[in-house]
Amino acid sequence: MDRREFEQLYIDLFPGLYRLAQSIVHHPADAQDAVQQSAVSAWAAADRI
Repeated sequence: MDRREFEQLYIDLFPGLYRLAQSIVHHPADAQDAVQQSAVSAWAAADRI
């Protein structure tokens, strides 16, 4: 998966991931941070996934 594909996947999945994170942390900014950090971690591990 190249960077453009990953970015599109992130854009497509963000709304659902954000809703899930917000249901867990109950704070919009923390939910957004959690989703973004998980995306950064996933990209860093992309060669191992």
